[in-house]
Amino acid sequence: MDFLLTSQQKLKSHLKKLFECIFEGTAKHGNRTPLNDIYTELYITESSTGGISNEHEVRHIERALNKPAVQETKIKCMDIFTPLPGEVTHIRTVLTQGIAGIGKTVSVQKFILDWAEGKENQEINLIFSLAFRDLNLLKNKQFSLTQLVHYFLPEFKEFELTQHLNSKVLFVFDGLDECHLPLDFKNNEVWSDVNKDNLPGSTVLERLFVEEHSEEIPKTLTEMYTHFLIFQTSLKNLNDSNLLKRTVDQALESKNGHLDLYLRFLLGLSMEYNQDLLNGLLTQAGRTLHNNEKIVHYIYKKINENLSPEKTIYLFHCLNELNDNSLVKEVQNYLNAGRLAEKNMNPTDWSALAFVLMMSAEELEELDLRNCALNDKGLQRMLPVIQVSRTALVNRCSLTERCCEGLASILSSDSNLRVLDLSDNDLQDSGVKILSAGLGNQQCKLEILRLNRCSLTERCFEVLASILNSDSNLRELDLSDNDLRDSGVELLSAGLGNKRCKLDTLRLNRCSLTEGCYGVLTSVLSSDSNLRVLDLSDSDLRDSGVELLSNGLGNKQCKLDTLRLNRCSLTERGCEDLASVLSSDLNLRVLGLSDNDLQDSGVQLLCYGLGNQKCKLDTLKLSGCCVTERGCTSLASALHLNPCSHLRELDLSYNHPGDSRVKLLSDLLEDPHLWTMVDSIGSDQDSSNPAL
Repeated sequence: MDFLLTSQQKLKSHLKKLFECIFEGTAKHGNRTPLNDIYTELYITESSTGGISNEHEVRHIERALNKPAVQETKIKCMDIFTPLPGEVTHIRTVLTQGIAGIGKTVSVQKFILDWAEGKENQEINLIFSLAFRDLNLLKNKQFSLTQLVHYFLPEFKEFELTQHLNSKVLFVFDGLDECHLPLDFKNNEVWSDVNKDNLPGSTVLERLFVEEHSEEIPKTLTEMYTHFLIFQTSLKNLNDSNLLKRTVDQALESKNGHLDLYLRFLLGLSMEYNQDLLNGLLTQAGRTLHNNEKIVHYIYKKINENLSPEKTIYLFHCLNELNDNSLVKEVQNYLNAGRLAEKNMNPTDWSALAFVLMMSAEELEELDLRNCALNDKGLQRMLPVIQVSRTALVNRCSLTERCCEGLASILSSDSNLRVLDLSDNDLQDSGVKILSAGLGNQQCKLEILRLNRCSLTERCFEVLASILNSDSNLRELDLSDNDLRDSGVELLSAGLGNKRCKLDTLRLNRCSLTEGCYGVLTSVLSSDSNLRVLDLSDSDLRDSGVELLSNGLGNKQCKLDTLRLNRCSLTERGCEDLASVLSSDLNLRVLGLSDNDLQDSGVQLLCYGLGNQKCKLDTLKLSGCCVTERGCTSLASALHLNPCSHLRELDLSYNHPGDSRVKLLSDLLEDPHLWTMVDSIGSDQDSSNPAL
């Protein structure tokens, strides 16, 4: 036991010196930095896949992400030998997989360093780290496992593995992709004696390249290949546009995408900046602009064909290599064309689309993904684009509550996002609660949030009220078509009435509201609320609700200028209260009363307010209100008696004004004081008169 402790302490000291610092930058010019200061935890998940892939690694990533989505369990690096929950099998072998440069080697070094510093995995007695690039150097030599340890750790010559058969010993072999030894596990002889020679010989493979420090790191695929090309070959010229077109066709026809990277490289080489990197090796740069214009138009033509999303996004990559100025517009046109509404885009395609948009120098004023088959995984890939956009329209995108955590993170950051439309997605109350963590953050600059038809109930209103109570920048909130009920409005009113609340537009149409909620809304309107626009359409308001609401509308503190009460079961009785509001010196400019059974008697009552010189109304919607010739006569009379009328828009569509309607409405139109707009009158009447 004493010998084991001595060996362990000596080994830990050796490994700590070896791995406590790593190079930043190239090995030749980089600085050694403490690993613990710069280490970033990798996202590690369990995988049972195996086998050898001969595809280009970029294509291999796409193929892997094409597989059906499964629930992933994140594994911390320190726990890679710990069985997952529900599993009892001891893990003896771990193989890490990932693209080159992602950080597999650094993660392994951190695992070893934590053990050497006594932080993690202390149940392991000894750890030996061997790199395949070092094993490759053992040309035609035979080694036992013990001899191998002695060869690379000469200070452990007295160490014998056979003395620690009951100990937990971990061997780490780093850089499997660099191994030049024959790894034929099916046919190689299996050895179990650690003292017998069991490592086959290998030949040394000379390095083909020598790394050279550059002041600027290549930022695009073309720049990277150009630096590579300088060392490997000298190009005499670039081929003409006809060859580029043929290469585009061949790349699109390829089933495994083996020409994708080559074509992007070839297109990028036609750019003057990349030709400058070749230091004069290209002699026909004079034809560049002409060729680029032709190939850009050709790629646009291909985009408009019925290609798969994967192929179309690949062509966007090609336009990016050509620095095409209209790239973002072309991507948006593609999205708006509705081609992705029914096609199931995989996460890789969304990542590619996000990359193209992020690489463009053009500012993203609006990201329109409406009706795209985005889903939660696709939205996760598009989050970087949403973060830099001012407006993100992701309604009808098959989203659920699982997308809200990522969106909350964006809202909590220094994002450009001002408008977010999540309508027609199954977010539910739980999703809004998650989203509220971002909405309530002081960094959040969101001004407009639309959540109509998101399967919400009154249970989410408490968190929304708390957001309105905070220093939120929210100006407009659309909660239409949700089962919020009167109790939800009561909860929300606690935030609406707060002086810190900046909300000026609230839409609650089709929210299962009744006259029972209008008492609290009246209280809000009577307070120092900033509310300017209120839509309560498609509610069971009734005349009694209008009576309650009018008390708030008539208050001098009320700032409301737009009120929509369409389809609210109103009759002529409610019009008397509204006429009283119109007669007062208030701010109301727009009043929507369409599809209520007001009839001529109700319109006559409204006219008492319209004829008052204090009335500031400029838009009145009375579509489908059972108005006849008598009602139209009353409207004409009221407007003529009030030369100070502000009315500019009058909607009388789908009513029955009778034969005299043309003369009455024409008189209104001809009056220079009115400039009234009158919508079409209804299918049962003659609407051929151009004056209508």
